[in-house]
Amino acid sequence: MRRTKRPRESEFPFNLLEKLIRTLLGVLERWVDHKVDTVLRWAARHRRARGE
Repeated sequence: MRRTKRPRESEFPFNLLEKLIRTLLGVLERWVDHKVDTVLRWAARHRRARGE
């Protein structure tokens, strides 16, 4: 039995899983960016309000 040749069937779930993980990471990245943006805007607004 050769190690280099892998059957197609065993690769399929991994490809699907990889696609799912990439999608989730993309969504998470956008969500984090949005949160950071919101926090920075909030902090800037409060700094201005206190007159610093």
